[in-house]
Amino acid sequence: MNQAEVGELIVGAYLRVEEECQFVTYNRRTPGDGNQPETDVVAIKSEDGEETVYGCEVVTHLDGPNYSTNKDTSDWEDYPYSSTLRKLEDKFEATHQLINQTWPQANHEVLQFWSPYVPVGNDRKNLPAGLDELGRCIGSKYSVDVDMIYNSRSCEGDC
Repeated sequence: MNQAEVGELIVGAYLRVEEECQFVTYNRRTPGDGNQPETDVVAIKSEDGEETVYGCEVVTHLDGPNYSTNKDTSDWEDYPYSSTLRKLEDKFEATHQLINQTWPQANHEVLQFWSPYVPVGNDRKNLPAGLDELGRCIGSKYSVDVDMIYNSRSCEGDC
């Protein structure tokens, strides 16, 4: 397991203090052999017999999230950051898989994207719009809550 980075530690501290999670772990991989995707922060909150598992992708790149991928990006071709959106979609899917395999008894699942900086641009199909659309797609596909937290604003649940 890799050592947690500063941004991941900040998110973990927030989940422990503000969301009152009793368990926080970092850089978890889905079970299996090979190069498995990594979830930056996983936190669990148990309250009144209910268990909520948070899975977080934390991006602290100074220029904002900008990923490349060899996978098909046609679902996101309307957005200039189609590779980034596809990569984040894959990461959310892997996190969902990790949570369901490791904590199948969980009552609630919350997927979160954290970034202090996401470039806005002038296009209405900019990266924030793509992130909000990704949140809606993932939330609908897996029936989970998705929070997009970036640029000092939060888009929780219905992005």
